[in-house]
Amino acid sequence: MGDWWRSSPIDPYWNRPPRSPRAAENADRAASAIEEDTATGASDDRAALLRASNALFLFAR
Repeated sequence: MGDWWRSSPIDPYWNRPPRSPRAAENADRAASAIEEDTATGASDDRAALLRASNALFLFAR
């Protein structure tokens, strides 16, 4: 009875692999968009913030 949490059907979401290849692509796209905007110093730009928020939305899906 000591290790009941290991067989629990409810596991933390960060331990799960992406649900599909498309989710993995969205995660890669989000990371590259954020890195690009940070590297160019455009993080204060409104368009850069919009792209980053869209990328995070895609990552969360």
